[in-house]
Amino acid sequence: MKSSNLVTGPTGAIGRDVAKQLPEKGVVVRDPSKTRKQFGTDIGLAALDKEIVMKNRKWMFAFLILFAWSSAAFGQDSKSSKSPTVSQIEDNLVGRVERALVRTADAMPGDKFSFAPTNGEFKGVRTFAEQVKHVAGSNYSMAAAVLQEKLPAEVEKSFDSMNSKAEIIKGLTDSFAYLHKALSSINEKNETDLIKSPDSEKPLARLEVADLALWHSWQHYGQMVEYLRMNGIIPPTSRHQAEPSTAN
Repeated sequence: MKSSNLVTGPTGAIGRDVAKQLPEKGVVVRDPSKTRKQFGTDIGLAALDKEIVMKNRKWMFAFLILFAWSSAAFGQDSKSSKSPTVSQIEDNLVGRVERALVRTADAMPGDKFSFAPTNGEFKGVRTFAEQVKHVAGSNYSMAAAVLQEKLPAEVEKSFDSMNSKAEIIKGLTDSFAYLHKALSSINEKNETDLIKSPDSEKPLARLEVADLALWHSWQHYGQMVEYLRMNGIIPPTSRHQAEPSTAN
């Protein structure tokens, strides 16, 4: 005899059909005259076919695997939602200004790197190339201060030999790599340590020197953007605003 189990089912014709199938499933009905009535009130006995059980086991196994995978994924998301460290925040900020400045420098044609504004009060201002090299030099100086390192003499001399667009942009990207290293070294224990800053007579907190480096880069980014526009070039960070919308 096959095993039986208490089940609930719909009323009406479906209940009657189930009642008819009970003998075929090998279910022993104590009172055949009440079988239809029992199913009419949503209560009856039905056999659990082995084939159905096996199928249900397969689906249950698949569900458990999916549940385990979802739990693992949720656990990873929970870990990634932890508050960032000071080091991570500063490194992220370096990345933002780096992307903006490198893209802006690259947007200027090589033959325009010697451009400097002349229409208005611009006497003695830096050329575009000098703007980029100035940012790179400042990045190195501020990063060295944060790391409490002496800037190698060859780094300072290298700026004098940079003439082509490719050389100048490489100098800029190299300076940001050094700035990444410096600001990533800042943590909750050393962020308020007083250190000597290249642009201050009095000692400043390490985190303050780092933020001044970022502020300085953004300041010159604004000037470089104006140089681009004076040459009829839309800055890369503004191009998505100038492009016509393709949305319906």
